[in-house]
This record gives sequence, C-alpha cells and structure tokens, in this order.
Amino acid sequence: MKKVQVQGRLGPVPRWPTVLLCAIVVAACQKSQPIYNVAKPVPQYFGPPLNEAQVLTAITRAMAQRNWRQVSANPGLVRATLTWSNHSATIDIAYSTENYTIRYNDSEHLRAHDEKIHRAYNRYVKDLESTIDRQFVAVAAEHR
Repeated sequence: MKKVQVQGRLGPVPRWPTVLLCAIVVAACQKSQPIYNVAKPVPQYFGPPLNEAQVLTAITRAMAQRNWRQVSANPGLVRATLTWSNHSATIDIAYSTENYTIRYNDSEHLRAHDEKIHRAYNRYVKDLESTIDRQFVAVAAEHR
C-alpha cells in the first residue's frame, strides 16, 4: 500500500493538528459530566463558631440568591429545587456546625444516568456552593 501525503501550499501537512482539533471539538461538545457533589467543612472564623441556625441562615440566603426554592426542611437537612426553561434539579443539603454537603437527588430533562448529568447542573451547584461559602463569611461578620 502506497502512503499518500497531503501537500499544502508550504509543504506536507502533518496529521496530528487535525486529530487534536477533532478531539478538542468532540470534548467541547460533550454535555454530560460526572455529577458534582459537595462535601466541605463549615469555615471557622475568629470568634465563636457558627451555630446550626447560623449555618442554616447562610444556606437559605445563598439558595435565595441563586433562585433555588426550598421544598422541605428537617433539622440538618434542606431539600431544594431549581427550575429553568423546562429543566429542574433537586438537591439535598445536609449541614451541621462542622460541615455541609450538597448531593444530587433528582432532575428533569438533564439526562441523568450512570452518575452523569448535563453540565448545566454542575454549573448551578458550583455557583450555589460558592454563594454558600460567601454567606458563611457574611453571617459570621453579623454575629461578631
């Protein structure tokens, strides 16, 4: 078999840039990602640590800022739903004075299967996580 080499205006064209470009395009189009779950300590600031009510305050404020709607609450656990377009995601936020977690519960139209989900879900959870962390700072500052 005769090897054919592609010729450009400046000489032979290497194949690896084309293969690399194709791989990048395929990866960029990938909309399904592993489900992002959060498990973090509640930050401790100078002064007394946040109590459970203050931790809940920080979480509910962050949920309101990010348009997550609380659908149920028990001591140490909040269930919240975010709805946009024809999509929705439901999460469970477990909390204590020492740590908090955000875990996937359910969704609609986000193609959740095999521990993967549409990348938009992960973006919304990461946004909520960073807002919760900022609210811990704000609540701690209010109670100094």
